[in-house]
Amino acid sequence: MRAGPPPAPFLQSGVPFTASHPAAVLGLARWGLPPSAISTTLESFYPGTRSGYLGPQERPAVAEVGACHRLGPVSVDGLGYWWECDVTVRVEDGRVVQTTVDRSIVTPSDAGRQVEFREGCERGGLTGCTYGLPVGRGWKTLIGLGQYVERILLAFLAFVVVVCLVRAVLGRDGYIRLYDRLNRK
Repeated sequence: MRAGPPPAPFLQSGVPFTASHPAAVLGLARWGLPPSAISTTLESFYPGTRSGYLGPQERPAVAEVGACHRLGPVSVDGLGYWWECDVTVRVEDGRVVQTTVDRSIVTPSDAGRQVEFREGCERGGLTGCTYGLPVGRGWKTLIGLGQYVERILLAFLAFVVVVCLVRAVLGRDGYIRLYDRLNRK
């Protein structure tokens, strides 16, 4: 008989764990999908450039709104119905950019008129640019914190997936041996 700490209680069920184990799949779906859908939906209410408080410097711009179409009830913007509109953005430095803006930042009621906008580009350059309405520091701080919490949650869920995959590959006995080896004193 082996000496040392007993294996973790969840390893003593006697049920072999496989990648298709319904409890694991349902558990990951239950704990992964709703927080992701809720987070995406909440972030979609933010009308700014998504650069956050510590993001890239924003430049003033003016957008002329073109055609719009509706997304939903489930989309990349989250749960609910959202507008996605074509816009022509004239940036402070003279550039003219044709792009599409989602998250209902502009709506069909804005079509044909000019709207004050902001442009936030990665590394202060002209790549990875996002567009949105001017927002205050409070909103920027809140979206920055939300992004931070979301990344922590995603890292935790990735860790859980890795543990489940290791368990599936090693099987019950192999995983118990690995667990015992990692918990030696």
